[in-house]
Amino acid sequence: MPRKAAHNLTPQLIDELRIKGFTQAEIAEMHGVSKGTVTYVKQQGKTFHKTPREEAQEHFPIKNVPRALQRNTTYQRVTDHIENSLIGDKGMSERQVKLLKAWHKKLRDLKLIVVYDPEIPPNIHAKSGGWSYETREQRDGDLIIRINDYVSLTDKARELLRIPGED
Repeated sequence: MPRKAAHNLTPQLIDELRIKGFTQAEIAEMHGVSKGTVTYVKQQGKTFHKTPREEAQEHFPIKNVPRALQRNTTYQRVTDHIENSLIGDKGMSERQVKLLKAWHKKLRDLKLIVVYDPEIPPNIHAKSGGWSYETREQRDGDLIIRINDYVSLTDKARELLRIPGED
């Protein structure tokens, strides 16, 4: 027999609160539950208001990145880039925007592209390995990440993962 919930949260209520600007952490605190419970209840609904980060994750070009490789700053910058492509600078912290713009400049000025391969050994850019930067090639076009056996792009991801022009 399923356990009865000790809260009155519904996917619809969470969606309404998210649209009003409350974060999942704030909703959890308001209702005396964990953020995980809010996420679980939210996902039970047919539709729900996604955070920009959740939407960015949907378009991330690599599925099942190991947790250790998600802690890398390259992973964070790619995710920030997708989020920024979706919503612009609003909703991102000043620090995130500054770091992202500096990263874009580095990619442009040094003609670099992000490469993901879980077999890449630890290196100066990734203590746990998996990520590196290589010189951009013509086949890379204006993408920020190289397409390979581990990276595949939907049409939407291809649109979101273009390197922006100079600011």
